[in-house]
Parts: sequence; structure tokens; C-alpha cells
Amino acid sequence: MQNAKTSQEELRGLLRRLNPNRPASLSHNTLPRIERVGGSLSMLSTHLKADQYTKALIAGHIGVGKSTELMYLAESLKNEYFVIFRSVSSVLGAHNTSVPTLLVFLLEEAVRRWNAEFEPMPKELVRNIGEIFGVRADVGSGMHLLLSLIGLQIPSESQTKKDSPKFSTPTQMEDFLKKILQKISLRYFRFEENQSIDISDLALAFENLVNNMAEYTNKPILIIIDDLDKIGDEKASLDLFVQRAMAWIRLPCAIVATMPVDMYFHDRAREIDHIWGEVSILDPLDTPSEAAELTDPALSFYLSLMKEIGGEKYFSAKQINRLARASGGIVRDFVHLCALSVNYVLDTGQLHVKDWHIDAVERALSEKFQSRLDDNDYTTIVNIVKKQGSAKAGAQLIRSGALLCKRDENKQRVYQTHPLVEKLVNNYLSRQKNENGAA
Repeated sequence: MQNAKTSQEELRGLLRRLNPNRPASLSHNTLPRIERVGGSLSMLSTHLKADQYTKALIAGHIGVGKSTELMYLAESLKNEYFVIFRSVSSVLGAHNTSVPTLLVFLLEEAVRRWNAEFEPMPKELVRNIGEIFGVRADVGSGMHLLLSLIGLQIPSESQTKKDSPKFSTPTQMEDFLKKILQKISLRYFRFEENQSIDISDLALAFENLVNNMAEYTNKPILIIIDDLDKIGDEKASLDLFVQRAMAWIRLPCAIVATMPVDMYFHDRAREIDHIWGEVSILDPLDTPSEAAELTDPALSFYLSLMKEIGGEKYFSAKQINRLARASGGIVRDFVHLCALSVNYVLDTGQLHVKDWHIDAVERALSEKFQSRLDDNDYTTIVNIVKKQGSAKAGAQLIRSGALLCKRDENKQRVYQTHPLVEKLVNNYLSRQKNENGAA
């Protein structure tokens, strides 16, 4: 009885760590980062060590491990750079990320870090940023428009009210910028509204702050921006990565940011390559064959991950292999499948994962895909996998993970159906065959 109770507690602890929405890290509450067999950002790290003004974009399926690898990149370069790492999802939300809001977002984070880690910011620098937000009425007209759009009072020299957004100290400035971000996150901006905001003064103010920060720390600055890959609006993505990209590319620092994977297949993808110089795709992991040996590198990642968190006590190697294959190499899907399996164990009062638990979780995730796909999607998948159609047509399917984009042994890009979607596609093809036969 005591052993059963202990196992239940251990399983609950295991389930807490199997959180598919949290990147792997050194924290004991999360999954550990396991070294990937290929597909890491080692080449990008080399570029950053050679060029302190590197500008790079990282694309890849949602859940493939970009956040984990970027966190590792930030940690590995903290001696060479003063690193500013932040996710737009935690503050802005991908739905409201644009060039103006991104610059405010980065400015607020830089000010917060300065206030937390350095001596007081020079008064001239505070004054410079204050002017951009309208402390002086003759500058910062673009920010006047932004403030009016989010319903903030426009400050002026004559204001003396305590609730005025005017600021004269670094702490007041930080509070003011936080207030702007809170307002932005709760309001939807039409694309035309974002386009009408003049960002030139804001970009110059942030450039000045970055220069001062580099001088103060005696280190180059590295800004890592996560979750830009979750932007769903094509116009917003083009504006951010192409049309007004220079607003943040010209900053005197290194920048690494995520990008929606579907932009890699956009008609203007070559422009993105030209503007940014370094655009990488983090591919899904290799998946093991059904008969893979325990020493197979494709299987060892998944086995090591489960061993690190005590999962091998409840999953057999064969079951881990099966879940790895079902994930298609998308780390988040693997973690999600494992978490659902543990949850089934707890719900059914078992002490170990059973094969029928895995049957159930595979069905659950397959049904999730099914609810989002239609016959046109299945046709597109078949055409692309058989090399009869352009990958551009399947960009949204690649983004969702229904269609996987990988490199083969010859480094050529190939497209595969997600294993949990493959049965749905086969059912569709059978149905089409029967309908054609009946006709």
C-alpha cells in the first residue's frame, strides 16, 4: 500500500515536470535540456562569437524546441555579452506585436534591467527617452499617437498631477513603460493603426540606450526575442521582418529572434534572407525506427530525457520509442504524449504506463489534428509529400505541425506527414477511392 502511495506521488511529480508549455531549463520544476543530435544552434553561436552585431532569425515548427535552445544560447554567451532575453507572449501577446509595440517592449525590458542591475541611469538618458513620449510637445509625435490609441493621457510641461505619465527618474520611466505595455496587451491594434505610428524617434532613443548600456557594462549587447514565431498575421510579419525591419536591425547590438516558419516559404522569403543575413530553421528531431536499439542516437535523446526526470521507472524503452515516433520529432508533442500517458495512469489507478494508455493518447492527439483539418488540407499534404505541389501552399500546415519539414541525409529539405495525421490522410485517400469507384 505504501509503495502504491509513493508511486502515485512520484507520478504526480513527474506529471508536473512534463509540462509541454514550458521550455526545458536547469530548474528542477521543468524538463532538463538534453543535447540534440544535430539541429542545434551551434553555428549561430559561432557567428555571435565572431560578430557582436549579428542579426539572426530562427524559424521552426511550434514546439520543436526553439525556446529551449535560445535559453541555452543566452546562458552560454553570458560571459561574452550582456544578454537581454524576453518572450513577447509573456507581456504583449503575439496578436499585438508590431514594430512600434516591439520597440516599446524592448525599451521597457532594457530600462528594467538597468534599474535592477546598474547604478542610476544618467539624467540625460532619462530626459532623452522622456522627450520621445511627449514630455516636450515638439518631439515624439509618433508616441503621442500610440499613447492616444491606448487611452493614456498625453503629458505636457504644465502638468503637475500625480497621475500624469510624465517621468523624470528611471523608476518613474520604468513604471510608465510598464503601464504602456499593460494597455497595449489589452487592446487589439488594427494593422493600419500600427502603420500610422512614426517610430523614428523611439528607435533613436532605444539606440542611444543600447549604446549607453554597452559602454556601462563594457560588453556588447545581445537581445534575444522569443515567440515572434507565434505572430499569425501575415501583414504584421512582413512589416516586422521586411518592410520596417531596419527599425530594430540597425540597433548597435546583436539580435536573435524567432520568426513564423511559414514566412520561410513566403514569396518574399529571399528578401528576408537578404535583410537579415542569417535565417535558420530548427528541424524536428530524428525519430527512431520501431526496431531501434537502445544505443541508437535517434532514440537516446528521448531515453535520456525520461531518465533525467525518473520517467524510465514508469515507461518502458519500447513505449518511449513508440511515443517518440508518434511525436514526429516535435519535442512538445513528445512531452504532451508522455504527460497524457501519466495522467491516464493516475486516473486509472495503475502503477505503470500500459500500452493501452498510449493507444488512448495517440487517439486523443490525432483527433485534435482531425478537428482542425479538412479535405483540402489532406489534398495539399498528399501533393506536397509526393512532390506534386509547392510547399508554399502548405505553409499553414507546416506551421501547425500537420506537415513536417525536415532535412534528409543529403541535407535536402523534405516534407513528411505528422505520424498522428498520417492515418487521417490514409482514411481520406480510402474515402476518395471509394467515392471515385462508386462514381
